[in-house]
Amino acid sequence: MSLFFEAKYNNHLKAWVPLSAQIPPPKKGGEITAAIGAKFPTVSLFKNFASSLFVKYMKKNKSYNPAFTSVTSMHNKNVFGNSSSIGFNPLYYLTIVVLISIPVLSSAQAVKVSTAVEDTIYLIGQHIPLNINLERTTDVTVPWPFLVDSLGSFEIIKSGKIDTTQAGEKYIEQQQLILTKFDTGYYVIPPIEFEYKENRRTQIAKTEPIIIRMNTMEVDTTAAIMPIKNVIKMPLTFKEKLQRALLIAGIVLLVLGIPLLLYFYFKRRKKEAYVPPPLPPYELAIQRLNEVQTKKLWQEGKVKQYYIELTEVLREYIGGRFEINALELTTDEIAPLLKKKKEVTKGLFRNAVDLLTIADYVKFAKAQPSTKYHTDSLEQVKQFLKATKPVEEIEKVETKA
Repeated sequence: MSLFFEAKYNNHLKAWVPLSAQIPPPKKGGEITAAIGAKFPTVSLFKNFASSLFVKYMKKNKSYNPAFTSVTSMHNKNVFGNSSSIGFNPLYYLTIVVLISIPVLSSAQAVKVSTAVEDTIYLIGQHIPLNINLERTTDVTVPWPFLVDSLGSFEIIKSGKIDTTQAGEKYIEQQQLILTKFDTGYYVIPPIEFEYKENRRTQIAKTEPIIIRMNTMEVDTTAAIMPIKNVIKMPLTFKEKLQRALLIAGIVLLVLGIPLLLYFYFKRRKKEAYVPPPLPPYELAIQRLNEVQTKKLWQEGKVKQYYIELTEVLREYIGGRFEINALELTTDEIAPLLKKKKEVTKGLFRNAVDLLTIADYVKFAKAQPSTKYHTDSLEQVKQFLKATKPVEEIEKVETKA
């Protein structure tokens, strides 16, 4: 047995209204008829029980399915027939199962997203408010997509904050974007995808695309030409303000910083004391030898101190003049090195080594040389200095003296 059913959704009644229902007559020996149904009252009782149960369920869930009115009206008008006029029809019960599953499936949807605009026709450059709506259950968290400066071919002027409200067991999140475009024609606001996790699985909810028509301003060619308007001053953004502030700060630092740097640089140079270059070994030795002579150490009984300072003058000179580390070497170590120098004659070599040897006895063995040797040792050092130094430098020192 087959069933033909048509319905139309009436906008005024807000319900599905059946237009026709036809039940063809049963074929002979082909299907279970009402007579057979009479023989098996269980089929008829099951059909009536399922119909009443379906009506009670649909009344309970009326708000979920707009087809409820049509089904109840069909049941009340006996569109599908009764137990006395129709047999066991599987399509009838299949229709009931499908209609029952629709509200169940729709109520199981965890996330719903949608977009809406106030109008579909705008002028070029006009602001287009796009309202984004997201409904989700309390157990699902949906991150919003990151939209920076464009949405499809539309430019995003402003992104409003996301407002969240709770309605029963659902959260409703809303945001408004201000879009614009400067081209004419038909353009599509593309779907916005929301990616989220549900039961550890990645799900995607998308809005529907919206077609927008961008028109130009109608020009009245018969009207008089209007004067040119002045430039409109737009408020500065935070980025522009920051750039200007950095530019002004840089100019101020450049104007004030360079003079300050020059001032401190020259001031510091004035404070720095002049450090003369080091004296040549001969000049330094003559200067120190005169200091030792001025102190009159051995005359005051400081014989040991006298020979210590006298031999230090000689050792420093040998180190600077012949590149021998005489201050760190012993007399026996200095002697063979000094003997190799061609500027040192045998007499100079013998006097220098004797002076260093006697000074060692004075310093370590407490020897007491004669008064005459005190004076001779000083003259021997002067003679050694003059004999081993170039003539021009000797004259230079004597001129200064």
